[in-house]
Amino acid sequence: MCAAWRDARTAAVEASAAPPTDLRVTLKDANTYFAADSGFEVDGDVDVAMGPSAGATPVNVAGPPTVGQCAHLKLTAAPVGGGWDGVTTWRLLMTNTSGFSPEPKPDVDVGAVNAILDAANAATERVVTFPPSSTVSDTKYTFLTELTNCQGEVSNETIRVDRVAGVVPYVYPAAGALDFVTYYSNPFEAAFDVALPERGTPGGACDVDASNLVYVWRNISAGRADCMYTDEKDVSNRYAGSNYKLAPRATRRTLATTPFCLGMGRHVIQLTSYFEGSVKGTSESITFINVEVVKSPVVALIAGGAGPRAVQKGSVFDLDGSGSTDPDLGKPGAPGNNQTFTWQCKTLSLDADTGVETESSCEDELDELFGSNGKFIRGVGEKIRVARGTSSR
Repeated sequence: MCAAWRDARTAAVEASAAPPTDLRVTLKDANTYFAADSGFEVDGDVDVAMGPSAGATPVNVAGPPTVGQCAHLKLTAAPVGGGWDGVTTWRLLMTNTSGFSPEPKPDVDVGAVNAILDAANAATERVVTFPPSSTVSDTKYTFLTELTNCQGEVSNETIRVDRVAGVVPYVYPAAGALDFVTYYSNPFEAAFDVALPERGTPGGACDVDASNLVYVWRNISAGRADCMYTDEKDVSNRYAGSNYKLAPRATRRTLATTPFCLGMGRHVIQLTSYFEGSVKGTSESITFINVEVVKSPVVALIAGGAGPRAVQKGSVFDLDGSGSTDPDLGKPGAPGNNQTFTWQCKTLSLDADTGVETESSCEDELDELFGSNGKFIRGVGEKIRVARGTSSR
């Protein structure tokens, strides 16, 4: 449908006419019987109206930041928010040297790379795969992806991939997300999966043992991450970024922290994975996640439940809010219980004819009781009038 719309739009522009705002699509069902005079039976027509443009559809490109010469390089483009409308176009922008300070590397043979991109563009492919033989080691490739929607509007995004010698694991988030929000009192988990290159010829450069794969998590922001380290000093750990030994949870593929481990605020946490024995700075995969830790919501509870409760006039009826909690006070070493309580009292009246319940302020005597900031309100039963409902919270 998008292609038909785009063709009609292009024809109108070439004829200096106004682009169309409606399109009729004829639907044919391949499962209906064959009619010799008209081919497949026509089931019906659908009229489609093109509304005002909402702007170009953003495109996202996914792929490994670093890939070893032993693995295929796979890039995937997709519209942000899902959907498949639009045409994808791939281009190679530039080549640079590998590393954190890349320099231009214009003499790289990119013929095989461009041939793969040309074939993908001809077939409007959204997934492009480059075998190791098509690229050059120690080279950083910058690709541009364009997404053209039905109205001819274009969005684009670039991705840079470092092709290095050796074996690099491709580590990626299991749920696809790199941004997280969690409560201070909650445990936090970032689950990752890994794709390993084919082992290749035994004893060759691509022959690696997956059991030698090492994972290292570290908090590179200024925020605290107590549970990611132990109390044992270890200045020899090349990836720890601390004078203390990494805790076991910081050496697994999935990071799982305890409550209160990450201080409130924003954190940038880095996952480095490599094969044991590789040289630092080469043949390693580096991924960053962003974690925002926010204050936990307080939990207000009144003993006995939310009600309604039937109370005899003059009986003893007290309100007990001592079960209310601030989960963040459970942090070891946190200040003592400094909770304050705010109580409200409302009188509820039910209209017998309409069944509508109305709410009004309580009498002065009850209001005085509910002015307390303590966790208990005592003597409520003696002041509740007969046949009236009192709501407190």
